[in-house]
Amino acid sequence: MAKKDTNTTERTFKAKTMQFIKYGGEHLKEGEEFEVKESDVEELSKYAEIEIPKEAENPPTNPPGKEGEGAGA
Repeated sequence: MAKKDTNTTERTFKAKTMQFIKYGGEHLKEGEEFEVKESDVEELSKYAEIEIPKEAENPPTNPPGKEGEGAGA
């Protein structure tokens, strides 16, 4: 069985519920803000009405930490 890489970090986004939902083992009320994992955004938006920031819908073209590399060279 393959081991999952534990050194991988996943981005999280602040989202806002538009209905009552259960996420991460918690019951969230309408209008409540919560943290959603990047990997869960697409699937969660299929089943629940949530407000997701634009940055979550369109991931950056430059990976984090790569900005400015090679500049001025």
